[in-house]
Amino acid sequence: MDQAPSSTPMPAGQESKPPREWAEFITHLLKTDPKGFSKRLAGDPATITLTPKSWKKIETVVSGLPLKTYEHQSGQPWRDDTTATAGDCNTFTFARRRALAEAGFPLGALRPVVANNDHGEPHMALSLETDKGTFIIDGTTPMLQPWQRLPYQWRYRLNGHQWEKFTQ
Repeated sequence: MDQAPSSTPMPAGQESKPPREWAEFITHLLKTDPKGFSKRLAGDPATITLTPKSWKKIETVVSGLPLKTYEHQSGQPWRDDTTATAGDCNTFTFARRRALAEAGFPLGALRPVVANNDHGEPHMALSLETDKGTFIIDGTTPMLQPWQRLPYQWRYRLNGHQWEKFTQ
């Protein structure tokens, strides 16, 4: 690939409290952040400079992770590690985020995003904020896609430690 793909930026949302259904998970994540990733957010860039080389690196990292998601089982802890092979969309979103951060991509540009999927069900994916627009890494497809191509109704996005709410 001679050129990195492009998208448009996802619009900024309004500052919001965490969505009710995700607040417990985020609280868990921030309490169990073993590598101090949340501390790194303050100094990290908010975007990734997208080049053919960085795009290939993203694809390589993502293609090495499991794709299929499973329902969260009551009583099981959430996992945000790159060895997760079972879990729900939260587990896979944070596994992808951790893998990309460990590969050197800035956490400030790796933002969990909550949407209603094409069945109207809550769903979490990962947005990559780049200088060429916003791309989504979703556990339901191996391809990174421009955010506006997915059949989702975007609800919330984590930006640093603050949630943004989208009005549509």
